[in-house]
Amino acid sequence: EGIKTQENTRVLQWLSPVNPQHKHRIFREDYQEGTCLWVFDLPEYKAWATEENTALFIYGIPGAGKTTLASLIIDTLLVQKPAGFAFFYCRHDDQATHVGANVLGSLMVQLAMQHPSAFSDFLEFYKLYHP
Repeated sequence: EGIKTQENTRVLQWLSPVNPQHKHRIFREDYQEGTCLWVFDLPEYKAWATEENTALFIYGIPGAGKTTLASLIIDTLLVQKPAGFAFFYCRHDDQATHVGANVLGSLMVQLAMQHPSAFSDFLEFYKLYHP
């Protein structure tokens, strides 16, 4: 069992060298309880949260709180929709988050963790393509 766990860890780290959960925990530390709740009343948010195949864009000047707002939305959705939900933070100061393979790998790993039967496909992929 320990060997299998080590192999699983290697596969996950290879597919997703960037850990969005770690970054998410750090960003959540900046959240001040009771702030940013206005976002849940916006028609744009309500449409995005209830419709399929939609995107929500959060934009603003650096330091405006976009990441903190996103972390609140992520936490809310993880409670409401724990399956089929994945996230990733792209940061201007972290080049690893600019690599498309890292973004896609992270999203795939998060979804696979929610559906363990999919992990066997990743294991096969790893065995075929890992250098």
